[in-house]
Amino acid sequence: MTVYRDNPAGRLHELVTEFRSKAGQRPISHAWAAVLGIPDVNSPDLLRRLAHVFRLPAEIEAEIQQVDNREYDSDLALRWQVNIPGQLGPVLFTGNQSGQIATRFDDASLYSLEYCNVTLHRHCPQRVFSDSQLDGIRELISELGAEVDRTPGLDPSLRDFMLSHAVAMLRALEDLAVRGPVALEEAFDQAVGAAYRRKDLTVKKESDSGVWTKFQNLIIAVSAVLQIATSSFVLPSQIRQELEGPPPPQPPVVKIIEVPAKSAPFTPDVQPGDGRVAKSSGSS
Repeated sequence: MTVYRDNPAGRLHELVTEFRSKAGQRPISHAWAAVLGIPDVNSPDLLRRLAHVFRLPAEIEAEIQQVDNREYDSDLALRWQVNIPGQLGPVLFTGNQSGQIATRFDDASLYSLEYCNVTLHRHCPQRVFSDSQLDGIRELISELGAEVDRTPGLDPSLRDFMLSHAVAMLRALEDLAVRGPVALEEAFDQAVGAAYRRKDLTVKKESDSGVWTKFQNLIIAVSAVLQIATSSFVLPSQIRQELEGPPPPQPPVVKIIEVPAKSAPFTPDVQPGDGRVAKSSGSS
């Protein structure tokens, strides 16, 4: 059966399947590090990403509750809960070898996850990004870092701001296999919100404008990938004005006022020669 990556059930199925293939005599933490692509088992990234793995069962349950229960067999879709969640938490700190845990990820549980995965794929799929989209974002992150490095006299606070959000974006891309699109959405929201909050970092000299331009390019690209239609808010107005320059002068507005025509002056009906005002024809 095909496993779809557009929902947490598919992501958990891939992770558990990969764990089974890499398990053996190595400790559990080493097997998970290999699954998650973390070379150093002592890296704090391992525990951070494992925390996201441990949350997947709850995310699956929340997603499946959005589907009309007449559309699927609830017993089959959630049967995996009997064995899998208990092997993702406290067992990490036991003395068991990874091979002992892998056997508890039995075929019946994986089949249940497959069924749950297909159900979510049909009824509430999440956004999946193409490799070209992700490569484009990585390139813009690299460009931002390079611009920060080559900008002389950059304010240390601005340097820290840019690099911290570049790292957060890169980490979000690495977390997509576990967290899905929410990882990139959170990094985007944090970057945009911080840009509004840190008004003290507004461009103050011309040399900083290149850094802000690279930051803006990254934010716009991520908003396009996330299909956020409105991009006018991506930077605070004062920063956009610094990057774009002052608005062009507007031509003077000329107002045309229409003056109503004056009524004709009253002219009495005078009979020539007698100096008297003639009576109207209707008078008696």
